[in-house]
Amino acid sequence: MKAQPAIGLVGAGRWGRNILRDLIALGARVTVMDPDADARQQALGAGAYAAFPDFAQVPTGLDGFVVAASSAAHFRILQQLAGTGLPVFVEKPMVMDLAEARAIAASIPDRLFVMHKWRYHPGIETLATMAADGRFGKLQALSTRRLQAAHHHADMDAFWTLLPHDLSIIRHILGHVPPVETVTATPGAGGIDAVSATLSGGVRLEMSVLHHQTVRTVTAIFERATVCLADPMADHLEIRHGQGVERLPISSEMPLLREQRAFLAYLDGGTAPLSPVADELEIMARLDELRAKALGQ
Repeated sequence: MKAQPAIGLVGAGRWGRNILRDLIALGARVTVMDPDADARQQALGAGAYAAFPDFAQVPTGLDGFVVAASSAAHFRILQQLAGTGLPVFVEKPMVMDLAEARAIAASIPDRLFVMHKWRYHPGIETLATMAADGRFGKLQALSTRRLQAAHHHADMDAFWTLLPHDLSIIRHILGHVPPVETVTATPGAGGIDAVSATLSGGVRLEMSVLHHQTVRTVTAIFERATVCLADPMADHLEIRHGQGVERLPISSEMPLLREQRAFLAYLDGGTAPLSPVADELEIMARLDELRAKALGQ
């Protein structure tokens, strides 16, 4: 890998701080762009190379950009970055409108990637391998549950905060996102608070910010076994089959760190990160379909 890749980090707020931490840990020199003076000061204290309020002051010589700003600002930011000619890694959701997603894909068709960290989770990677190699027979059903008691994003509702995670998981395991069959939704003051949906091929997903506790599970039912990631922090998958229950160890390395490493390796001439913008268009199309049915449109 390049000795010290130079990264422009757009957004150093609550989540951007985590990305900054991991980029620095991986040896990157990070220039932060954030209009908030406190965020810039905290970024410098955390080891950022430099910090500016906007793009006008950003130095040349960067290798790529990571975008972790408010999702509502993504479209404007990506429009600005389209002219740089540099690779871009943007947090999910890329945008919150299918037409905007198509416009961005047309302007940055081959160097824009979306940060779907669950595609880098060792448990999800293992489930995808199991589905591909058939060790437990054919995959018959797949379900995801993403439940919690509150929602903390002022710029988007729970639908946009949570469902992109589950569609990225489904796509990673199946290789595609099946069409939507049924949707039941619970509206909230800020939009949609809960969704339960079925997709074709035995796929189910459940999302809510009205639950009494936090739940994050992914369950794959194969012909000869049921395999579950019962906790994103677990160091194993639980496998139930005719011989009983076993634990399959998985790496406990954090997905956020792994996806940042993948982006830096790409900048150094390696394989492109997962979730290129073409994949994101498929996910966005399903999100658009889900939201329309959830809202009765």
